[in-house]
Amino acid sequence: MKGIVFNEFIEFVESAQGIIAVDAMISAANPASGGAYTAAGYYDFQELVSMVVALSARCGTPVPDLVRGFGEYLFGKLVATRSELLRAMPDVYTFLESIEGQIHVEVRRIYPDADLPKLETERRSDGSLLLRYRSRRHLADLAEGMIAGCIAHYGGEYTVSRQDFLDEEQVQVAEFTICHG
Repeated sequence: MKGIVFNEFIEFVESAQGIIAVDAMISAANPASGGAYTAAGYYDFQELVSMVVALSARCGTPVPDLVRGFGEYLFGKLVATRSELLRAMPDVYTFLESIEGQIHVEVRRIYPDADLPKLETERRSDGSLLLRYRSRRHLADLAEGMIAGCIAHYGGEYTVSRQDFLDEEQVQVAEFTICHG
């Protein structure tokens, strides 16, 4: 996993709970990297998992809630750094539909060995949007947080429902149904 994700997670923890919580989390997780990450470096995904579990134990917040909160935070960072991209997308549905065909394409161009989730979208006749998430890393909670961040950015009334299952290869599949209104 790219170091930038680790750095953003550490910044997320520091902004919400302070530097002492970051130090305690890193000490408890004892990651092989020592908790120091370069943005362009690659690190074992399990280091991030260990830090989230350590933070959960320290603060009592369930792991899924922490990961969703980080997803919302991460979307906010995207808004701050790539506002031109968001200006080109007029609404939640258009943005979510553009992730696989535009955003992930660009990420793969910059980082050819990036291991991104596979996203599929489908507009339904009832006006809802189905977003299907597939990943070996089982980070649907992060995706759900990013969807919540997207909705907060664009505003409006939306409901999101989620159904999880594993496919035949034990890959996590989460289907998010996003309804406007």
